[in-house]
Amino acid sequence: MNIRIEAQARKMTTNFDYMYKVVPSESNFSWAQHTLDFYYLRKNTGNLDYGMKFEFRKQHLSLYNTPKASTIDNPNELYRIGVNGSVSWKMNQQWYLNADVTSFFASDFKEAMDFSEIQYSGKIFLGIGFGPKTPNQKLKVGLGYGILRKRPLLYPFFSYAQSLSKKITLELGYPHSTLHYRINERHYLMSTGSFNGEYTNIHLPSNTPNNLPYGTVRLSQYAFDLNIGYHYNIQPQWKTVIKIGYLIDNNATINDSHNNILYDLATDPSVYLSMGITYNIHN
Repeated sequence: MNIRIEAQARKMTTNFDYMYKVVPSESNFSWAQHTLDFYYLRKNTGNLDYGMKFEFRKQHLSLYNTPKASTIDNPNELYRIGVNGSVSWKMNQQWYLNADVTSFFASDFKEAMDFSEIQYSGKIFLGIGFGPKTPNQKLKVGLGYGILRKRPLLYPFFSYAQSLSKKITLELGYPHSTLHYRINERHYLMSTGSFNGEYTNIHLPSNTPNNLPYGTVRLSQYAFDLNIGYHYNIQPQWKTVIKIGYLIDNNATINDSHNNILYDLATDPSVYLSMGITYNIHN
């Protein structure tokens, strides 16, 4: 379920997001997520925008047929708490520069938060819009840092977006691509493909059996997420959405602090479901 509340002032936008996502699997690993976001965007001048986002996420895990040492004591719950800051500078009618940085904890929080466990991600890119007065083509090129696969790394970021018609907009890029098809004013479809990765700290007790080390280990997850969503505008303030996705090259492992695999959860490609409602407030 995805619930959004948007409040807009003259040059301010505030969003409250709630999302529910469930990923069943025929393998030994499945999970569900609840995510709550607060997002604030301020247009300080005609050329500068800046924003902040605060995120709280709870992930419930289900592990089957695995050694007791690699499971998480009930309840099988992990958490993510983070903050994001972004700045966009419009240099002229066509060119703009964008940068954002995210810092977060991802842990089971069975022990006190250790600031050495803070993770970071972000990107910086230069963008240009070209075409008629209302640009229907956009190009972005830059660098990103974060987890796309097994570990954090610096990666190239680029995308090219074009309005193919009044109804179809295509954005091709790395690590994210989107196809948007507007059926009419109230109905549209959106399909996306993206590389997603993350790791979460788990604290194993000192009496952990099966020769696994105790202390802090990591649950690493990554996949290529391909999905399609149907969006329906019930009325100007209310929208509904249902999304069906498929996680390709879906992987989950439990690793030590040196990224050595302690246990492979033998995940398979998996279908997932996300659905919800959006409420918009305009002042």
